[in-house]
Amino acid sequence: GQSYCFNHGAIDVDGDSLVYTLIPPATGPTSSVTYVNPYTPQQPLLSSPAMTFNTMNGDICMTPTQLEVTVMAVLVEEYRNGVLVGSVMRDIQLRTIVCTNNLPYVMGINNTNQYNLTACAGSPISFVIDSYDTDLSQNVTLTWNAGINGAMFVNSGGARPTGTFSWTPGQANVGNTYCFTVTVTDDNCPYFGSQTFAFCIDVTGFTVATTTTTANCNASNGTASATVSGGTGPYTYQWLPTGGNNANANGIPAGTYTVNVTDALGCTSTQTANVGAGPAPGNLTMVSTNIACFGGNTGSATANMNGGQQPYTYQWSNNANISTLLNLSAGTYSVTVTTANGCISTGTVVITQPPTALTVTATASIPVSCNGGNNGVATSVTNGGVPPYTYSWNTS
Repeated sequence: GQSYCFNHGAIDVDGDSLVYTLIPPATGPTSSVTYVNPYTPQQPLLSSPAMTFNTMNGDICMTPTQLEVTVMAVLVEEYRNGVLVGSVMRDIQLRTIVCTNNLPYVMGINNTNQYNLTACAGSPISFVIDSYDTDLSQNVTLTWNAGINGAMFVNSGGARPTGTFSWTPGQANVGNTYCFTVTVTDDNCPYFGSQTFAFCIDVTGFTVATTTTTANCNASNGTASATVSGGTGPYTYQWLPTGGNNANANGIPAGTYTVNVTDALGCTSTQTANVGAGPAPGNLTMVSTNIACFGGNTGSATANMNGGQQPYTYQWSNNANISTLLNLSAGTYSVTVTTANGCISTGTVVITQPPTALTVTATASIPVSCNGGNNGVATSVTNGGVPPYTYSWNTS
């Protein structure tokens, strides 16, 4: 008349998947027990409701309706990457008796009546398992089978102990289910009351891989991309320190970047990306000479390139493709210099000339006062050009 749950608490140290099956117990090397209707390997005793068996965690729960002795057998198979690699069988003889003791029990994860949860790889999980017993005079003990490698189970002790389970699953655990069992036992006399319950954790998560292209020529032209494997989409992205929210971060300078990815279940994964510095652009300096006379074409412009990868190519605004331009008229000239590895530098020069043309006008003269003398005077007026002026008279 009492509900009762039992579990073998099977453990696989390799972390392989376990599958449970009820089978007929063996009576010999090639023979097994024959059940009489209504008994079967799946219903080996009379129970209301019918006995339940969880093939994923091995829980066996029943509410016997009469006194009897029966037998059952559990087959536990071990699968690795979908391939059966081992198995073990256990026979059980089950006896129901009349008793007045109330069995102790637990109420699931954080008293929610749930015994399964989904966890994200890389995120710590922790929950409590409280013990209960309606027989107030009895003391209860709580133990676990250490079924998950790396997990901890801390027992508070006391008459109604609480167990605190904590674990941080890793990426290697993604896609697998991990179970452990908790046994709650009272100190009833002459028979201890005891039940065993399985708790299972489905580990989900994903991995993030990053790829980058270098930022060339000291420019913000590098890229970083995040590729997600596994998990449940859609995914959200956050790049730091850029603040980008797409799978790709474009137009970024050289440096180290971090991408935080979250899937639809709330699992997160973080990866870094190093954007390298590509070839340097070199250093461009501009040299020019101005026109000496108004209207002339004696100006020049030179693009001096240092550094970067040679050979350089030049493209002037007047379509010339050499480093130095000669015979230039007044005006503005710009040049684009490209290194052999594609880095670009630009420069501009302005060729100037005197603001106006130079004119000289003879305005007056004073004749020689005496024949054969040398006191004559000739005068000129100069306009335009750029003072100061220098003069050379022709006396022929």
